[in-house]
Formats: sequence, C-alpha cells, structure tokens
Amino acid sequence: YNIARVYMQKGDLDNVILYAEKSKELGLTNPNLYILLGKTYLRKKLLNEALENFEKAAMLKSADDSIHFMLGLLYTSTKQVDKAIVAYKNTLKLNPSHSKARQQLKKLQELQ
Repeated sequence: YNIARVYMQKGDLDNVILYAEKSKELGLTNPNLYILLGKTYLRKKLLNEALENFEKAAMLKSADDSIHFMLGLLYTSTKQVDKAIVAYKNTLKLNPSHSKARQQLKKLQELQ
C-alpha cells in the first residue's frame, strides 16, 4: 500500500493500481487503500472501478462524509440517481454543513 502511495505522488497511475491491487490480494482492508484506488480509477476515467472501491471504503469507514460525497458524484455520473440521493443524504447526516452535497441533492431532487 505504501508503495502505491509513492507512485500516486509521482503520478504513475498504472503502478498505483498494480501495487494497490496486490495489497488487496494480500488481504489489506485499510479504507485508505480503497480510497486511493477509487481516486486512481477516477483519474483514469474508469468510473465503475472507482465506484466499486469507494463503496468498499464506505463499508470500512462509514463515518467519513467525503467518501459518501464521492459516491454521490460517482452515482450521479453513472446515472444511478436514487443511489446518489442516498449518498448525498448520508453525507449531510455526517456533515450537515456540507454545502456541495446539499447543492447536488437539491439538483437531483428537482429532476424527480
């Protein structure tokens, strides 16, 4: 995992994925590993892979509003509106002053 973080600092996304996925295979369940992978896949525009990793991070670290916000953005991007609304609501439960989540939630609710 630490090697993957070093590659992220260097901007070497392919090696981030290589070493982070190896860490997963070895059984590492650090939520930050899944956040790192989610961000890396997002930078590579691989939304489904990013979503999968942020979902795992949310299971491991459910009290982190930034993870739920990222899930909301990813669900919105993949046209999963109902899941996006839930993710933004979860963000606001954890951080009622999260203005971007409030804005995104309002936009989606107006579409329904």
